[in-house]
Amino acid sequence: MELRPPPTPAHRPRPDRLVRSLLAVAVLLLAAILGLLGLRGDTPRGDDPERVRQVAARLQAAGLRDEAATLYGQVLASPGLSPAERARIAYSLGAGFL
Repeated sequence: MELRPPPTPAHRPRPDRLVRSLLAVAVLLLAAILGLLGLRGDTPRGDDPERVRQVAARLQAAGLRDEAATLYGQVLASPGLSPAERARIAYSLGAGFL
């Protein structure tokens, strides 16, 4: 009877440190993106009249009067504005075109 050493398992190459580091960074980046998307639901929507008015004011300040007038029209058409607010917005819109 012949004595031989026991068979050794096939050598599998281990992933090097760079691959593991890149994988960890990718997982952390994915978690950060998902976290930011979860927080994004608390921001005001595009049809919020106050937000639209702020954007229109910025457009008007930048000299984009036609685009600002379109947005101011959306604000004026939205329900829930008091007559004083409507008058102030309409005056601001008219003064911007003089």
